[in-house]
Amino acid sequence: MTELVGPSKRALLGTLFPCVFSLGIGLHAALAYAIPNWRHYSIATALLSALFIPLALLLPESPRWLLLHGQRAQARLVLVDIAVRNGRVQCLPRTWDLQEPKVHHKGSNPVTLFTSRTLRIRTFIQILLWLVNGITYYALTMAAGDLGGSLYVSTALSGLIELPGYLLSAFLLSYVGRRHTLCAIMLIGSGASIAVQFTGHFNYSAVLRNVLSLGAKMSISMSFAIIYVYSAEL
Repeated sequence: MTELVGPSKRALLGTLFPCVFSLGIGLHAALAYAIPNWRHYSIATALLSALFIPLALLLPESPRWLLLHGQRAQARLVLVDIAVRNGRVQCLPRTWDLQEPKVHHKGSNPVTLFTSRTLRIRTFIQILLWLVNGITYYALTMAAGDLGGSLYVSTALSGLIELPGYLLSAFLLSYVGRRHTLCAIMLIGSGASIAVQFTGHFNYSAVLRNVLSLGAKMSISMSFAIIYVYSAEL
């Protein structure tokens, strides 16, 4: 989706788009509460997912991908359609100069990520970031029931707490940058995750544990959204 917008809007779309994922967690918690039988719940979620299959026919192809593969006419049609739908036909140039990449596209090859020292370092860093974020995010999501109280409320709260994180990520990426924002957010999230282990020694430990757990979940969701944008740009 980020290929359909300009560079100035890429960070905004990349960090706000996961808001739908957060709302989906809350919706699934409500659906599980309404349909306690797991077989019926699985059928219901499958039917809901099937409703989105026709969207594949409605979504336009990325103009950048079309241009990269030498399909200039199709790329032009997509850009015209985008301009018409947004009421910006007057912004279309009278003459089109969609230049193909100077380097001939020979197809994607993962081996190219390790052909130089700089690429190897960046690739290994990205692999580590995705590994850490993936493990932490889904571990905190699966542990939502440990917050106490209703499992459905805890799961919904674990998902909805991501919403302010995504909004804050969009702001920070626009004014602070990618690298410093990502490092700071991951440090905050790791600190909150470690601190949860010691909350049993304090008064109001249950409240403190919940606050730290939700803070860690919001932080890791922010960093997850950021690396989607950061990795694509690198």
